[in-house]
Amino acid sequence: MNQSAFTYKEHEIISTLQKEEAIKLFDSLVERRYTITDNFKDGPKCLVQKVKIDGFEEMIFKIPRSRSRRTWERMLTLFRESEAFRNHESMLILQTLGLKGATPILAAQKRFRGVVLESFFTYSFVEGETPREEETPKVLEAMNLLHAQGYTRSDPKLQNFIMHEGEVCFIDFRLKKPLLFSKMECTLNLCKFFQTLPNDTKYMNTHQKNSLLFKAMYRWHKVLMFWRRTRQKIKKSVRKA
Repeated sequence: MNQSAFTYKEHEIISTLQKEEAIKLFDSLVERRYTITDNFKDGPKCLVQKVKIDGFEEMIFKIPRSRSRRTWERMLTLFRESEAFRNHESMLILQTLGLKGATPILAAQKRFRGVVLESFFTYSFVEGETPREEETPKVLEAMNLLHAQGYTRSDPKLQNFIMHEGEVCFIDFRLKKPLLFSKMECTLNLCKFFQTLPNDTKYMNTHQKNSLLFKAMYRWHKVLMFWRRTRQKIKKSVRKA
């Protein structure tokens, strides 16, 4: 998919639209010339809204707030793109892999002395429903296709997929292609998904149940989750004190 890349009003912009259309969309978003048709999330971590703008189809508008506010994450943008740019690129990559998902429309970021201070992005709204439990095998098939091409996805759980006309669509994701230990990372990604299911062993095939690597990654992820919950409890106790 062709896309334009340019700088406008101190923002770096990438878009699958022509430059003139991208500028029109950017101005409408920044100047808040849009109608909110659905408000999915509006908190300290992020803003996610479905918006309607004159001359455009309804789209999702997302601002990753916490990513732009944490000092250490800001410093990382000296060496990498913003959350908005990386999400935009992930959607493009997903299409090249032959998998379904939202179509990226526009991403913008503003830097100061090399550090990203703010960013936002838009993408098409995907109609559909959260997969039912009996549709889990279809989601697993899509995950396996992703892993077969060396990629993992962020936050792999059933709620982060949509069923549209019988096909699995990826939502709320960022892709990563591990350069080292790719098979191990992909197996761990699959284990994360399994452990979000109410009856995970039901959907494991014989190879997975007998694989030493799968068993090791499955247990390792449980250890990571235990440590994460423990750390969160400690933080809450410290705050109350």
